[in-house]
Amino acid sequence: MKKKREGIRVRAGLFTLTVDIEGTIGVPESEQFENEDERVATYEKFRGVLDRIRQSNARHIVVNIRSTGGDVEDALLIYDALCESGCKVTTRCYGYTASAATIIAQAASKGRRQVSAGSLYLVHRCHSLCEGNVEELDSARNLLEESDKRLAAIYASRSARSVEEMLALMSENGGRGRWLSPDEVVAQGLADKVIGSKRDEQGGAMASVVLDQNLPPIPTDTPPAESEAMQGKGFFEARATSVAPVEDPSPTERRLSANQLAYQNDAQIISDR
Repeated sequence: MKKKREGIRVRAGLFTLTVDIEGTIGVPESEQFENEDERVATYEKFRGVLDRIRQSNARHIVVNIRSTGGDVEDALLIYDALCESGCKVTTRCYGYTASAATIIAQAASKGRRQVSAGSLYLVHRCHSLCEGNVEELDSARNLLEESDKRLAAIYASRSARSVEEMLALMSENGGRGRWLSPDEVVAQGLADKVIGSKRDEQGGAMASVVLDQNLPPIPTDTPPAESEAMQGKGFFEARATSVAPVEDPSPTERRLSANQLAYQNDAQIISDR
């Protein structure tokens, strides 16, 4: 069976670069697919993409996000990189957008956070696996609490809500959060607009092809005013991938190590006695 193509890809339009972020965010390079094009969305891969964006002198970056999350650190690094790119940034969320992926979605310029009409959106408390003594567990708890506050601050900075309100939303269902409809996402201040199947008049992402080599130079002799005027004429937005109904993925699903499986089995044996 052919593996699903996931990761970060770049497509070039006339004045717009489109970046696709798909799959798990932050899987170590050593655990990814051998084919570079199939590797998932790590910051290391995104940093190379960002270098190509800078070389192209693009004025607008469209980031299509199809991801149920992953590593918070990588997501924060990608978020910071987009915020500091100097470009107008549009983020568009499709399908299940959850956890760390929602951090990247907040990197859009003012009024340019978009969610598909067919999407679901989830923010929740951070989680991790930890074993060790009291001091190590206490340190891990402190990191989780500070990470929660940092994420809530990012969400709050882009909405009319407070950090405390965002923490409360993340804490629903025992910290697992709650899946939000597109309208709820906008109401919570986590997105600015719901986009449907029709062409978005404010889009500007040009139909294009995936580039395997260096990006072509962006024309610099066309005035910015003309660039803006061309939006909506022959330009198309990315569209959501059609998927069959499936059970909602768990944002906290994780693999246990051999030791953790052994501990779990021992605990079950004791509880059955």
